Amino acid sequence: MTMIPDILKLAGFGAAFILLSGCTERLSGPDGGRPEGRIIITLSPDSGREVTVKDIAGIDETSINNLYAIQFDRNGAVLSNEYFSSDNDKFNTADNTVEVSVGEETDGICFIANAGSGAIGGVSTLADLGLKCKSLTNGEASLTNDNRTVMSGVWHSGDPDFTVEMYRAIAKVDFTLLAGAGVEFALHSIRMCNVPKVMYYHRDQDRLLPSETVAVYPEINSTDDLADYTEQQVASASDRLTAIEGWTDLRYMTEGTTPHTGKLLDGTDGYSCLYYLPENARGTGSATDQRQKSAETAPAGQEEYCTYIEIKGYYKSDNLVTLTEYRIFLGENNTDDYNILRNSNYKVTATILGPDRIDTRINDMDPQNYLDYTDNSSPWIVFAAGNDATSEWSAQITDAVTQAGWETAAKEHMMLGWIYLSNDNSNFTGNTSWAGEPVNGTVSGRWFVNLGSGITKFLSSQDVGSNQYPIWAVKRMQKGFVYPYVEDGNGQSNTIVSRDGYGGVRPEYVRDVNTDPWNYEDNYNHTEISAANKVASKFEVASAEIMSGIVSPDYNGSYRDTWDEAKEKCHSLGNDWRMPTQRELMLMYVMRNQIKDKLRMEQFDTDIPGEGDNGNHIFYWSSTQSNSAVGDVPGSQYGWSVCFCQSGSDGEDHSMISGKTEQYSKTAHNYFRCVRDVKDQGSGPGM
Repeated sequence: MTMIPDILKLAGFGAAFILLSGCTERLSGPDGGRPEGRIIITLSPDSGREVTVKDIAGIDETSINNLYAIQFDRNGAVLSNEYFSSDNDKFNTADNTVEVSVGEETDGICFIANAGSGAIGGVSTLADLGLKCKSLTNGEASLTNDNRTVMSGVWHSGDPDFTVEMYRAIAKVDFTLLAGAGVEFALHSIRMCNVPKVMYYHRDQDRLLPSETVAVYPEINSTDDLADYTEQQVASASDRLTAIEGWTDLRYMTEGTTPHTGKLLDGTDGYSCLYYLPENARGTGSATDQRQKSAETAPAGQEEYCTYIEIKGYYKSDNLVTLTEYRIFLGENNTDDYNILRNSNYKVTATILGPDRIDTRINDMDPQNYLDYTDNSSPWIVFAAGNDATSEWSAQITDAVTQAGWETAAKEHMMLGWIYLSNDNSNFTGNTSWAGEPVNGTVSGRWFVNLGSGITKFLSSQDVGSNQYPIWAVKRMQKGFVYPYVEDGNGQSNTIVSRDGYGGVRPEYVRDVNTDPWNYEDNYNHTEISAANKVASKFEVASAEIMSGIVSPDYNGSYRDTWDEAKEKCHSLGNDWRMPTQRELMLMYVMRNQIKDKLRMEQFDTDIPGEGDNGNHIFYWSSTQSNSAVGDVPGSQYGWSVCFCQSGSDGEDHSMISGKTEQYSKTAHNYFRCVRDVKDQGSGPGM
């Protein structure tokens, strides 16, 4: 994996301090020395505390209000179970002492504090006691009784000291979030996730320390056994992002009915919160670096059950605002440990350094004031969101937008928008939009792209009439690897990649060739509005050598046939060769300069018999049929085509038709180039 800067760097994450030190080596005490009769035992709920803690919602971590004293013999059988309330004269809550009567068979006493009356009943063995738990029906609020924490401790009859160290049944997470130097991050909300729905009253202290091997605990068989705490909204509805200095002029910010709110963080003024939760020990995973710690590197079979903190906030970079969701998986360290143990305080400090597309702890990135067709922030360009205004053909985006780094969308940019975003993005469908700067040369006019069908044409100023269309602003994202790309690129390969092992174009905008391969019988019947008219996540464009096996080279190596003949010739190649969809063909045009065997562009046939001026147009067939009639002719008699042409040796200016996308009669003779899915997506691009 190529390493690029962290997005989230943890400091002090591995510190898990035991609030109360001490443990017993075994539950059975040594032979001899067993006291009998009444004894006074002091309970020490604050013994050995090593950290300063904060209270949350008035929780009292030290006082004891009620107590169970469960005596057991050497075999672990329960001899008696006595309950002491705060008004019992044998139980002094002022100094935490309790008077109990010890019999000859007593090997030890297990004390459970603050569980409440009736919580510990019907136990005949220590094993029964270990199964006693409390259902956390109200999340964090259910952890306590009368705002006191449940604790347990064991005294053995051979112990000369009558002080019992009490261990809390819950863990504490003290979390602080900061932002790195130069980072603009506004925290929106925070939540503790994957918390067990039960809290066990007692567990063998021999297994409480981080130095001991901790088995998976508690037993969890389904995500139904886990719950998320209520999401904490950090900012109020009045704390809008557009009120933050430097965020006030976020053009195209689409707030809708829910305003974008957040608290701006920095390296000193961060956000801190405190969580209490039951223990959740899931074991040791495989990560060796904090950037790898995620569900994917969790212990085998435990990836859905590990506790994590979910952070949502707005990250601003270059006037682009992204709602980013981070996940921090908790444990004894920030790499491979996924154990949250009772009676431990976890101090976690996280620093936001920025979004990073290969950091597996980023769970989601949702553009706010822009449209990104990828899921890892690696597009060629992003589109400014919320573009509803329409303009005449000669208009341009405003100077203020241009100064912020935006520019008018070019023809290829709008084609990319149709190819990907128009699949299901409601902000990018249905409208015809102007593309590129207005042309005022030999032929005045402007390109447009119809986002409902993909039609791409140049309209002269004389043909425009009163038409007014939106003008989209874009921002170039030329950093590292961008999608789509040609494998190896620059004329070294014929494989176009939209999505690979690292992500890329959002899954809903492409066809997953590994799980949803092209179906010959069904998909040659699709139209431009069908789900089948998508780009394969990875597809190969046939080389000239492959094509020469099915057609007779004609007119400088180009191949022209009717739509039906082209379809059958691609099929005759076998190995799943086919004609490209309309969107794939348009993508081939956009990527035309990177493909090894370029589609015919530079040469023009002026003497093709019966073709006339069309000999210059170099249209290629797609497999996509027209959804609408053309005049009085049904759409099924037309196939979508793209013109691969530019100014050539004939001396004429063909820039007004290069990239033109329209329906063509299936009986016409157009060029074609076969493609096929590449099912092995590989490991993704390098840097």
